[in-house]
Amino acid sequence: DLMHEAEQRGLLHDTCSLADYNAAITASERCWQWQLALQLFARMPSRSLIPDRFSISAAISACERASRWQQAVSLLYFAQVEALSEGLHGSVGSAVQNTPDVVAYSGAVSACEKG
Repeated sequence: DLMHEAEQRGLLHDTCSLADYNAAITASERCWQWQLALQLFARMPSRSLIPDRFSISAAISACERASRWQQAVSLLYFAQVEALSEGLHGSVGSAVQNTPDVVAYSGAVSACEKG
């Protein structure tokens, strides 16, 4: 699969930054690779990377493009819960940075329309 190939080629390594992952998720979305986009998104916490609003929006856009409304809504829900959790535990700045934005909501709504 593509994730395995990317690892084999050394494209995904421990020093990849949040921006690197966001770029890879966005590239996956633009290439109609919604499953790869979700794999990258899911892998971020294991790399000590907290998905931000750009990660969330790009992953939701990948689902929207593929008419995968269930996954888009699940991602939106996950992002809302995570942002709420961050806010409740005292990290308000992080919660605001990771709160889904209008792009994420629009992508989820569009995915539902297509699905």
